[in-house]
Amino acid sequence: IVALAVLMPIVASMGGVAATQTLTLIVRGLALGQIERANARWLLTKEIAVALLNGLAWATVVALVSWAWFHQWRIALVIFAAMVVNLLAAALAGVTVPLALKRFGVDPAVAGGVIVTTVTDVIGFASLLGLGTLALLGLMASLLISRATWVAAGVAGSAAVAAYALPLKLNIVV
Repeated sequence: IVALAVLMPIVASMGGVAATQTLTLIVRGLALGQIERANARWLLTKEIAVALLNGLAWATVVALVSWAWFHQWRIALVIFAAMVVNLLAAALAGVTVPLALKRFGVDPAVAGGVIVTTVTDVIGFASLLGLGTLALLGLMASLLISRATWVAAGVAGSAAVAAYALPLKLNIVV
């Protein structure tokens, strides 16, 4: 849990920076008249492709550092997945928010930054903590499975075991 708390700002920061950069490009394109309905879908596809590549690259670096720091592959996997998800959300928000704001008659240069930062913070925290919870439940479940009581039960998959993890933990502790 401490590892997730330490890594939370990394996920949020990377998403916020990526969304703000994409937002800046789109706002500039709108101001110069370079973005219209005809090329908006192409720009979205391009930004998502760039976000996927950046996400995979930077998530790999951060996952390797976190694995070296915490010596837990599950934490590294959680941070990897959360960063990729958040950078994809950043690209999506960075393109769609200014286009939607312009359509509603709101200046995207004024209101866009707050919205995309909020989106990436929420998505980043939710993905990191959600995946972290699943990883911890999977870890708890695998610890419980290793006990002699549940080896014979043949419960497969951490998702099925997760429902039993908390009650079993309470019942097993003497």
